[in-house]
Amino acid sequence: MSSLIQDKKISRPLVGVVLGPTSTGKSDFAVRLAQELDGEIISADSRQVFRDMNLGTGKVEGAWKKLGSKKVFIYQDIPHYAIDFVSPRRQYNVSHFKKDCQILIKDILQRKKLPILCGGTGFWISAVVYNLNLPTVKPNQKLRKSLAKKTPQE
Repeated sequence: MSSLIQDKKISRPLVGVVLGPTSTGKSDFAVRLAQELDGEIISADSRQVFRDMNLGTGKVEGAWKKLGSKKVFIYQDIPHYAIDFVSPRRQYNVSHFKKDCQILIKDILQRKKLPILCGGTGFWISAVVYNLNLPTVKPNQKLRKSLAKKTPQE
């Protein structure tokens, strides 16, 4: 099984990716893939990360269960990560996701499992898969407020 996770010809771990539009069966396919390839799923959806935002997000109907010392979101006996864990009042963007996802991938690989990114937020997946260099400059809230008051023509 380790040959599926680590390709000897390249120096980075292999990660499965299931990407596509809403309601196309990505989650069910990712679960079947995880069952067949001994994988665990990382949700790559910019709305599924938020707790209590279940309508219109296509979030799987799993439940939080204790596995060892951690609580993990489980759906069809497959651990799911980066799902239902952020307060809707908190800012969470691609930078947060990339950092969290890199930690999750490393953790999943250490357990000799296949990490599978599944979702419809392509930019988030690209940030991880292609290791995009994201700006570290904090947003200028004052500028954003002033720009929000302008019309598109301005």
